[in-house]
Amino acid sequence: MNENLDAVHQIAEQILDKSPDPVVRLHLLRNVLYRPLDSSEVIQVRKDLLNSRWVQGLAREQLEDGSWGRFHSRDSRSVQKIFTTEYGI
Repeated sequence: MNENLDAVHQIAEQILDKSPDPVVRLHLLRNVLYRPLDSSEVIQVRKDLLNSRWVQGLAREQLEDGSWGRFHSRDSRSVQKIFTTEYGI
């Protein structure tokens, strides 16, 4: 079991070496490598999230009430790129 975990961590580090999008970096650092929130890597990547095209796209489409429209069912009259809150999340 420990060998499998070591292999997963090694692959995560290899992916990080390729400088992926901040969303991917944060996920790997926090949920795979379990780096603490106060580590310099995590602090920096959280700042970098603001420049991520994915985060910017979500922010552009978000409505004033914090949602992206209906939660589950798509509103056929909506012209938004993100058609439901469920999809946005």
